[in-house]
Amino acid sequence: FKSHIRPGMTVVDIGAHIGFFTRLFSRRAGSSGKVIAFEADAENYDLLTKNTNNRLNVVRVPVAIGDHEGTIDFYHLEGSTGCHSTVLPETKAQKVTVPLTTLDAKLTELEVDRVDLIKMDIEGGEPLALKGMLNTLKNNPNVMLVTEFNPSAIASGNTSPTEYLHSIEELGFKLYAITKGHLLTTSSATIMEQLSNFHRTGYINILCSRRDVV
Repeated sequence: FKSHIRPGMTVVDIGAHIGFFTRLFSRRAGSSGKVIAFEADAENYDLLTKNTNNRLNVVRVPVAIGDHEGTIDFYHLEGSTGCHSTVLPETKAQKVTVPLTTLDAKLTELEVDRVDLIKMDIEGGEPLALKGMLNTLKNNPNVMLVTEFNPSAIASGNTSPTEYLHSIEELGFKLYAITKGHLLTTSSATIMEQLSNFHRTGYINILCSRRDVV
């Protein structure tokens, strides 16, 4: 993020949690830039607000991002702050209903016509969110996408993990696994074979770019 976010950029943070990356994005984008932070969990959103209320370039939105507008079941995990999701978890969770929108629709409402980078970490909800941002990705050919890739969580949302990455490639993106210290070129065809080599937890973050970055 420090390498790619510059003053004046517009950054979207989907799954902003309590604002750690939102604050970084705010500093990097500067007063001429903008950060739009989405967080559906009420407790996390309160902390996100407290942690960014002095950041004038941050717009906070308390909704989930998906493939349509309306509402959706949202699962608040007990004893965790970062694993809440629209995907039914295997562990005990409190189910609530939260507002849902698409990134395309919300950016239109906010009159945002340019996006430079999107960070997305929503615990298995990424495939549906991707479907709701197709216009944004189409209209911003140089946009970068950083997405968490957690095969187990994605599969729990009834999506093939490999197909999720393949759908990103079909939009013209190249995939780079983010590992300690450097990026590794990968693809939807090989990612599952390589996953254990990238990170012992079974999930990684992937940089998606239409331009060569390594």
